Order: sequence, then structure tokens, then C-alpha cells
Amino acid sequence: MVLYDAHCHLSPFVKTETVARLCENLNNIYGGHDSRDFNLMSTNKWDLEYVSEIASKTKVVMPCFGIHPWYSHLFTDKDYSSFSDPEEIKRVHYNNILTGSEVPQDLLDVLPVPEYFPKQLERIREVVLKHSQFMIGEIGLDKLFRVPWTGYLGHDVKVSDKGTSFTKCYVKMTHQKYIFVELLLLAVELNVPVSVHCVKAHGLLFDTVKEHCGDKIKISLHSYSGSVDQANQWRKMFPNRVYFSLSKAINLDGTRDPNSDDDKKYTKFHQIVDSMSKDTLLMETDMSLDTYYCGDEETTPNQLLHQSDLEVMQKALETRLGTDADLLANWRRFLE
Repeated sequence: MVLYDAHCHLSPFVKTETVARLCENLNNIYGGHDSRDFNLMSTNKWDLEYVSEIASKTKVVMPCFGIHPWYSHLFTDKDYSSFSDPEEIKRVHYNNILTGSEVPQDLLDVLPVPEYFPKQLERIREVVLKHSQFMIGEIGLDKLFRVPWTGYLGHDVKVSDKGTSFTKCYVKMTHQKYIFVELLLLAVELNVPVSVHCVKAHGLLFDTVKEHCGDKIKISLHSYSGSVDQANQWRKMFPNRVYFSLSKAINLDGTRDPNSDDDKKYTKFHQIVDSMSKDTLLMETDMSLDTYYCGDEETTPNQLLHQSDLEVMQKALETRLGTDADLLANWRRFLE
């Protein structure tokens, strides 16, 4: 069976030289592969061009362009051109879109001046049109995410004694929804699928997609964490359009035997899979391609680990669904 990865990404600290090595290693390993079966997400404004470059220089990567909710706070829908003081822009913006009475000064010090999101949206539009095949992702909503003391994931700064810990500041759902809707509307305009992230916001996510996603685009709910009832709601509202992508990292985290009914921790995985139509399930890693295929400069590409992580999910799904489940056909149909 040809293995595919319906949702992977780049690590937050990825560098230009790492991207070059990643392209070289992917071509050395998959040079004869002529199907874009690694669905590579952009998550922020920095890795947008990296994803585009990797897709342009390899045949195995499907480029996906978006803003992850973990980076949504770095953008604004307000025009602050009348402000002369960058620090004042930061103070007004972050106090407006983050929870709590006052954003700590230590956090404001490391946060960048927010970027006007309509400008970023135009940049995304310009990049996607360089490619004949692409998707929008990773996009979505996350109620549990807290802003790190470094300002954002991948920001290489030292913050006194706080390390890489997280603040008590959450990004307001109204702000996350604004970013999500704008990118969802772009997908509708371009008629391309979306890969969607959701943590503890399944009701709001469903209502938002229902309102804005039109009647054509396909939806992949990556590392699906909702309930069986919510999954049924999705399938009823979006027949033949919604897919549930599952990963070892999230959906089988730490399991000894994902197919054992004795392990109560994984009852939810069993319930979700057992309730699904066989043609709605996808598999993914939700891991970093550069971690798999670059690692340290001294290490060789570890495509076997990538394949192993996918095979674990493949086996878990096929054991529950039966060997007649065609996960590759699901993937091909999602891409149509």
C-alpha cells in the first residue's frame, strides 16, 4: 500500500538551510514518486514561503497554506496606520484580543507589532496561485491554547526565568474566528479543500463552517477530537465532503495496543472509528517533516520512522474497519 500523510507540517524553528536539506532528502528518497501524498501545512507567516518552496522542488508534497490558531494573535483586522508609536499599537492590539485584565509587560516586550491581516491574506493568495494543486490549512479554532512567554512558538528569545512556559493569556474566540472565516472564504473562492484544527471548540467550529463553507469544498478534520455525536452531525450536514483524519500522535498517544478493548483510555478512538463510514477516514502523523527527514546534521533521514508512524495508524484503522477498508482510495477521493 502507498502510504500518505494527510496532515504534517514544519517544526516551529525550521531554518532556510534545513528546508534545502529537506528538499534534497525527499528527492533522494521519493524521486520516482509522482503523487503529492504528504499534505504539508503552513501555520504562520514565516513558513508560508518554505512550504511553497518545498512543493515547488519536490513531487511528493502537497502545499497547504493558512494561519494556525496558535499564531492568530499576531494579526489584526484593525488599521493602525494612524498610530505613531509601535509599542502603543502592541498594547492596544494585544489587550484587545487576549483574555485577562492586562497583558503582562514582559509578554508585550517580546511580541511583535501585529500585522494587518488583509495584507497577509493577499500574500497567501499570491503564493497559492503559484501552484496548480494546493489546499488551505492549517486553519481552525483552539480554546485551550495559551500564548507562550516567548510571544509565539518558534520565537528564539530568552525570557528571564520563564523559559518556554505558557502565560495565562488565551486568544479570544472572536479573534480566532475572524482569521478562520477569512481563510475559509478564500478556500471557497478558490474551490479547494481545507485541513482544520479544533480543540474544545467543536460546536463553534461546526456552526462557523456551516455558515461560511459553501456547498462544494471538502473538509478534513485533522486529528479529530470531537465526540461520536458531533461526528454524526458533521456527516449529516456535509455528506461526501467531510473526512476525519486520525494520527498516532494525538488519537493513539502512548497506547500499548490501540486495538485492545481492554484499554479504557482508547475507548473514544474505538467508538469514533466504529461509528464511521469506512470512506470518511484518513490517516496522518501531525508531525514535522523536517524532524523525520533532516534531524541533526549528523543523522541520516529517518523515513522509516515516518512510515512506521503511518503504518501504526493504518493497522489500527484496518483492524477496526476490516481489511476491505481502502484508506488510500479515501485519500485520492479527498484530493479530487
